[in-house]
Amino acid sequence: MKKAPSGYVVREFTVHDIRDSIEVRGALEGMAARWAAERGVSASALNPIKACVAEIDTLLSQTELSNDGIATYLELNEIFHRQLLSLTNSFVIERMLERIVALPFASPNAFVIATSEIGQSWKIFFVAQDQHRGIVNAIENREGLRAEYLAREHALLTMRVLKRLSNTHPSSIKCRARS
Repeated sequence: MKKAPSGYVVREFTVHDIRDSIEVRGALEGMAARWAAERGVSASALNPIKACVAEIDTLLSQTELSNDGIATYLELNEIFHRQLLSLTNSFVIERMLERIVALPFASPNAFVIATSEIGQSWKIFFVAQDQHRGIVNAIENREGLRAEYLAREHALLTMRVLKRLSNTHPSSIKCRARS
């Protein structure tokens, strides 16, 4: 944070800033997935992320998600992304992702929060979950480029939702942060 002569300066993040942060998150998560696939991950190391995917599958098998169901999805999605990062075992990627996800709308759960503004949020969960499965499958089969592509595409879900949100509720994506 920059300390101004009379206090702190509030910085407004533009749509361009938000897009950049989502793209960078996708690149870093893509690299993490590719490295995990290329370096190889043991079956026992894959078990926790597979269990997380199975829990999300169970959750999404419900007809409609309640507010509690969405909260559970948010928790599981965060766990999935943490576990994906842990498969890489890279302090550098971990540190860079910490910085990026601290920016507005850059976290893996941003698309969930944004979809709640435009309704029918549960539909996009199925797309995200299919990508989760694909990422894990690609890592397990040591398909580095496929894992990277899927992880990058997965991050772009947030971009799609934000674009839709900006068209229907433009004031919803204005954000400010102290700097």
